[in-house]
Amino acid sequence: MIGDRGSAANSPHMSGGESAVWAMIATLVSGPAVWGGIGYLLDRVTGASVLTPIGVVVGFVTAIYIVYVRYGRG
Repeated sequence: MIGDRGSAANSPHMSGGESAVWAMIATLVSGPAVWGGIGYLLDRVTGASVLTPIGVVVGFVTAIYIVYVRYGRG
């Protein structure tokens, strides 16, 4: 079908559950990476040294919340 190509959920090698697990892992890794990166950049601009850890924590909390909202309520 057109539009279904490349979709992990429709791949013969990956079931829908596996696809959801990889999406959760990607969210949990990318959240702290993105917010930690933003904190790092703000650290460099402001000269502070506390914004990177704050960014990482905000990223973890946000990522866990997103995973809960998408997959945890069932």
